[in-house]
Amino acid sequence: MLSKGFVCWQFCAVINDKDQTQTNKTREIMKTLNNIRQFVILSTLATAFVACDKEELPELGIEAEMNLAYEDLTFTVPASSLTGDIQVQLDVDPQELEDLIVSNGYTMDQLKEVRLTAAHLELIDGNGTFDALGQVQLRMFAAGGMEQLIAQVSYVPDNAISLDLETGGENIMEFFQLDDASIAVFGQVNEAVQEDMEVKASIAFRIVVSTSS
Repeated sequence: MLSKGFVCWQFCAVINDKDQTQTNKTREIMKTLNNIRQFVILSTLATAFVACDKEELPELGIEAEMNLAYEDLTFTVPASSLTGDIQVQLDVDPQELEDLIVSNGYTMDQLKEVRLTAAHLELIDGNGTFDALGQVQLRMFAAGGMEQLIAQVSYVPDNAISLDLETGGENIMEFFQLDDASIAVFGQVNEAVQEDMEVKASIAFRIVVSTSS
């Protein structure tokens, strides 16, 4: 014969098992409801995002880089016993920039940056040196008094027959958007130039265009 204590323990254990089973079922139901709630929220957000007007979505622009080089730009520093500053304009056609951009499928309205990356001067005949010059600059000009220093050599080494100018890296895009833009070489002559100096200049630009506004 079972004792009352043993019967009570069995009865209580059965009740506890039933309670635990009921609790587990309740948790499963709550978990299922929570998953359904999250699915509904995500579906609503996705539908709202797709339904947005295109103008409200961020514009994804495409950016591209190009290189533009002007080579074999020649000029002459004439022989003279006079000292002082000289200025010689380079034969640079800004239209070449537009031609490059258009040939790559872009327009001038999509132009974002134009930066000088290299500027090199050298004597053509190989005779003589740049000793007569104290410094050399490249400057860009446009109508309305626009002017920008874009490269320079502040000190010319002795017996130099070529010069690599230091570029400032400024964005000079606005100059190339004008029809009358030009580039000139400035030199400071410190002593008499005995013979004409035939000089060749080479300059290069980095171009950036973007389809984003």
